[in-house]
Amino acid sequence: MKEEFTINGRSIYSDNSLVKATLVVLSKAAPRQLNFSELLTQVRSLLTGGSNNVIRDQNGQQHEEISMCDQLLLLYSRGLVEAVIQPHAHLTTTVTDRPKISAVARHQALNTSGPVTNLRHTPIEVDGFIRQVMSLLDGTRTRDEIVSTLAKRVQAGAFAVTNEGKTVTEASELATILAPRVDVVTENLGQAGFYRAS
Repeated sequence: MKEEFTINGRSIYSDNSLVKATLVVLSKAAPRQLNFSELLTQVRSLLTGGSNNVIRDQNGQQHEEISMCDQLLLLYSRGLVEAVIQPHAHLTTTVTDRPKISAVARHQALNTSGPVTNLRHTPIEVDGFIRQVMSLLDGTRTRDEIVSTLAKRVQAGAFAVTNEGKTVTEASELATILAPRVDVVTENLGQAGFYRAS
C-alpha cells in the first residue's frame, strides 16, 4: 500500500516497505543523524517487529544492505535525505529546564533580519516573536523566567502582544498568553536542530 511521507516540505509516495521503514526511522531520529549501521539496525528491527529471532542468511543481509543503499541514494538524489561523513550526534530535541542555543544563533536572532543558523549549519527562517525567545535561550533562564523577561520587553515596547484585537500590557495576562507560545517555540527549536546534547 502506498503511503505519503513529507520530508523537507516535499511529498514522497512509496509502497516499498524498506523505504517506508527508512523514512519512519529517520523522521523519529530527526534532527539527529544516524550512521548507516545504526539506520540499518533500526530499520531491520522495525521490519521484523523488534524480534531478534528472525533468521537471515548472509546473502539476505547483503541484499538488504545493497537495497537500502540504492534507496538512500535515490532519496539523496531527490534532495529528501542528507549524507554526511560524520553524523551530528551532538544534537538533541529535548528541551531542558534552562534551554540553551548557540551564541551565534542568539546573536543572529537579535541582530539580523535574515535566517538563523542551527547546529547543522542550516539557515532557518524565524519570525519576530521566535527571535525574541531565541535571544533569551542562553542556558541561564527557566521557562518562567523567559516568559517574565518577554513580558517586561512587551511592557517596555520592544514588541506587542494582542488578544482579541486589544493590546495586552498587564503582566499576568501577558504570562498567560506568552507561556504556551514559549513552549511551542522551544519545542520547535529542538526539532529544528538548535539544541546541543549534554
